[in-house]
This record gives sequence, structure tokens and C-alpha cells, in this order.
Amino acid sequence: MRKLIYLATIAIVVGIFIGCSNKDEKFTLVGKTYAADSGNKNSNGQTIYYVYRFFSESETERTVRYGSPSGAISGNASIDEYKLNYPKLEIWSALEKEFLPYTFVDKKTFRRTVGNKTYEFILQ
Repeated sequence: MRKLIYLATIAIVVGIFIGCSNKDEKFTLVGKTYAADSGNKNSNGQTIYYVYRFFSESETERTVRYGSPSGAISGNASIDEYKLNYPKLEIWSALEKEFLPYTFVDKKTFRRTVGNKTYEFILQ
């Protein structure tokens, strides 16, 4: 009887560990903001940042900001469609009239290379 209780206890503990480790949480961008230093400055010497604020499973707000990722917005915010298939991310560009590719390095950072320049968007 003692051996049976011991084996039952081990089975329960193993079951708990297996149950906890099998929880695959879907990666989502909703509620997250990522920003990248553009490598440029405005006429006042402030760094210009490109910022994406993801507010739904398919739309993001794109802004250009001065001084910091939460600084003053330059121009108008743009609402863009996006597609996420982690680690790949595609964001619609009205200017290029196509989805532009981005790649996640980890869940806190994604990148886009244009020519010889790589923009690194970091979770804020």
C-alpha cells in the first residue's frame, strides 16, 4: 500500500510538471510599443524615432517622434495593417504599396534592413 501511494504521488507530481510545461502561449503584439532610432536628428538636434504601437491583432499605429520614443509626434500618425507569423512580421507601407518584412530577434526586438542600414525596434 505504501508503494502504491508513493507511485501515485510521483505520477501526480510528474503530471503537474508536464501540464505546466505544455502551455504554449500565443505570442501577440497587442498592447505593445516598439521604437527604433532612425539615425537622424531634427533641426533642433533631437533624435528622430520610428515607433509602432500595436493596438489590435491586425493594426498598428506608426508615428515618427522627436527626442524619445514617447516624444512629440512629427506629422500625422498612420494606421497600418500587419501580419504576424513569429518570428516574421510584415507591416503594410502605404508609401511602397506593399507589406514590408521585419524579423524578430527575440520577443523584445525586431529588425528591418534597408540597403546597408538596419533599424532595430525595441520593446518600450
